Amino acid sequence: MVKIIFARHGQSEANLAGVLAGRRGANPLTAAGRQQACAAADLLPADVALWRVSEIARCAETADLLMRTHSEKHGSDAPAAVVMEEFSEVDYGDWSGCSLEELRKLQEWECVQNTPQDMVFPGGEAQHDAWLRTRSGVNSVLDELREHNSDSVAVVVTHGDIIKMAVADALGLPLQKFQRTAVAPGSLTTIDYSGTVPVLTALSVTPAGTTGQAGALGGGA
Repeated sequence: MVKIIFARHGQSEANLAGVLAGRRGANPLTAAGRQQACAAADLLPADVALWRVSEIARCAETADLLMRTHSEKHGSDAPAAVVMEEFSEVDYGDWSGCSLEELRKLQEWECVQNTPQDMVFPGGEAQHDAWLRTRSGVNSVLDELREHNSDSVAVVVTHGDIIKMAVADALGLPLQKFQRTAVAPGSLTTIDYSGTVPVLTALSVTPAGTTGQAGALGGGA
């Protein structure tokens, strides 16, 4: 068994306000977001070989809560979380800090939703580049897992769009179709890489049964 559990950060203040935070600002978790992270820890397996996390503060905060709660439950210290830039938030550039309601009015929004392989965020990153680095990050984690043990699980704490890209890639879908999934804040998504092809075994699971929002960057609030 070689699995990666992708944990989306808990609800942040920007999520609650309907703002696309991107990589800018402190943007801490809300009280609800902290509760989501602690609750999600109860769904994790007892043995986690690797913890990997985006350097963005809301992911670091989520990882800390997940690891602390997980350690308390299972009575063991978690291995140190390692920051991986491959799992950083998409660089939304000039869109960062903008209202999602206003962004949906832009002509480029249709490209984001329907032809993301062609989208380059003004002053930011191409979605295709984010796709490539996500794939690279997944492959690096898998290499570590296979060296670690033939029966290993990694937890990657990251962002909605990054998780959706990892899911699409695992399912053999092109980037163009990655928006066909949605990932809720504080949720867990599991991909089993044990066989000849990856298998999605869980998508956007939360203890509260919260679902991701369709047509929203990352999976909504």
